[in-house]
Amino acid sequence: LPFFSDEFSISSEFSFTLFPTSTSIFKINARFLRANTQIHWHIARQRTLRISLQAGVSYLTSFIPDSAYGYQNFIFPRVFPKIEFLLSQRMTIETLISYMPFIKAAGKSPHEFLYQMTLFYHLMNQSSILTSTQYSDISFPMSSSLHETSQNTFHISFGYRY
Repeated sequence: LPFFSDEFSISSEFSFTLFPTSTSIFKINARFLRANTQIHWHIARQRTLRISLQAGVSYLTSFIPDSAYGYQNFIFPRVFPKIEFLLSQRMTIETLISYMPFIKAAGKSPHEFLYQMTLFYHLMNQSSILTSTQYSDISFPMSSSLHETSQNTFHISFGYRY
């Protein structure tokens, strides 16, 4: 693959749980907010394949009634690869996998494993409509070393990119 070290781009994403579709075993509806900003370094590009390395920062917080469990205002760095498959002039599939270990607390290592796949349909004005699926597994130790909270989420989203 030919390498291009001078091509960079920036992106940001934001997601919020509007309507929780499940509850915990304690009948608690949790909502989550996530915001990401990253710089993309396009390291390889062919006619039908693009590979980039992304580095940035993420923000996570949970909204849980009576602060029963969860986490608030968690900021962490991210570094991960992204692969784009150009299916046609109008369609692209992007996929990314990341594993982010966080700072150790209470003898346990909090982490997030994330997998995302996005299908883009490119419009004439260089904007795109998209649909995305994402699976996330987050684990955080609680203040007590005997407990931890984990979150497994799967979501499907639709959007517009310009």
